[in-house]
Amino acid sequence: NIKRHNKYLLEFHIILKHLKLAVLIVYLPPNNENQIEIINQQVEEIYFSRAANFE
Repeated sequence: NIKRHNKYLLEFHIILKHLKLAVLIVYLPPNNENQIEIINQQVEEIYFSRAANFE
């Protein structure tokens, strides 16, 4: 499935026999520091929520 967090961040999953890959496609706008900070926070939230599920 494909999840669009906002216009700068896409997340999708590839499921194989014994492997599930989470792929993030991120665009960081070069002249917008506020948007970059928001995107970084979203990526961290996605990463830490995934890491918590595997512990």
